[in-house]
Amino acid sequence: MRAPGLLSFIVLLALAAAPAAARTVSDEVDLAPGRTHELNVVADEAATIAWTWRVTPDTATATFDVHTHPSSGGVTVLRGADGSENQGSVSVGPGVYSLFWQDKDDAAFRVTYTAEGEFRLLGEPAPNRARERPDEGKDSPAAGLVAAVAVATASRALRRERARALE
Repeated sequence: MRAPGLLSFIVLLALAAAPAAARTVSDEVDLAPGRTHELNVVADEAATIAWTWRVTPDTATATFDVHTHPSSGGVTVLRGADGSENQGSVSVGPGVYSLFWQDKDDAAFRVTYTAEGEFRLLGEPAPNRARERPDEGKDSPAAGLVAAVAVATASRALRRERARALE
């Protein structure tokens, strides 16, 4: 009986399409002069992205912004600030958004940040891996990747089953 394969495929597809859950991402990143760090997130529907960050030593100055790359091209900066610390939030629609830090100082510093909201990670921020604490037991970004691989695998299996049935 081939129905369980199809049912599994449908369940996996539904899991992969599930909306982003409220989550918190925190990290500490060491930036050398001229280096940048970017946390890329995806809002599947209207959401608020909130952040707080600080640099050490507190005499250092980071350049920070929250931006998006619209389909028309370029960069749209939604919020920006230079300083040794900042907190805020921005309401966004569906899309990809970046929280961006740059070291324009002559010396290295550490950025410690937390971002919260209903989003999923687009990818791991470079150069360090973000430590994610999903709220209320929701899945991690790795689980989303696993689900996507599972959907692709189930899709291939379904195509093979259909081909066998036509033989």
